Amino acid sequence: MPEELLVLLVVGVVLWALVELLQTPGAAVRTLPRWAWAVLIVALPPLGAVAWFLLGRPQAAGVPSRPAPTMPLRRKQAYVSRPAPDDDPEFLALLNARADQQRRLRRLEEDLGPGDGSEPETDRPE
Repeated sequence: MPEELLVLLVVGVVLWALVELLQTPGAAVRTLPRWAWAVLIVALPPLGAVAWFLLGRPQAAGVPSRPAPTMPLRRKQAYVSRPAPDDDPEFLALLNARADQQRRLRRLEEDLGPGDGSEPETDRPE
């Protein structure tokens, strides 16, 4: 039983090292080229995996230890901030114009009143 657990532990560590090696960008691999680490991990299972974790992996997670030569440096994009709708004068003017239009329409409807002859009223009880 202990032998099987030891074998499972070694296989797990080797697989973990290989997966991590494959996910690491080539420029971030330290000490040896990526193909050499793969050969070392597979050829010397426990020692190669431990060596990868100690010597080959990038020092900080996700941060390459040396810059990749093919990665172009990008400038930060400048974002133009727009005012919120309640601070935007154009939007407020549009809202005021719509409100004025609705008020004028209501006044016209009230001035004309019911029974002006434009539409017959049929649902009015007598």
